[in-house]
Amino acid sequence: MGATDRAQRLQSDLRSAISDNIKALRIQRRAAIQARDTAAVDSLDVSIGKLQEQRDDLSFLSLEALEDSEELRQTIAELTEAADALKDEADNIKTVAGALEKGARIIDQAVTVIEKLRRFVPFP
Repeated sequence: MGATDRAQRLQSDLRSAISDNIKALRIQRRAAIQARDTAAVDSLDVSIGKLQEQRDDLSFLSLEALEDSEELRQTIAELTEAADALKDEADNIKTVAGALEKGARIIDQAVTVIEKLRRFVPFP
């Protein structure tokens, strides 16, 4: 396992531990509310807030690391290339659709001419 993988695993484990602690503190907070212990509720609110800030900081650090990664740059380049290819294909489809539309108009005109000629020349 490379250093990057270990760091990602550590961040994931840390985020999970923080979430577990927040859940446990929320359970204690509910109990303190039921016991009408406002000092404990206030203290638990502060603790929960600090843990949420730590989790947010960890998420921010993860995003910074992701933004700096070569993998993300490569993925963005591939997505840009794919988007350009889709645009080209859409342009091709529009061109084909335009040609089909013109062909349909020509066929409609030919049918009109044939219907008019039918009055003069019997067709089998």
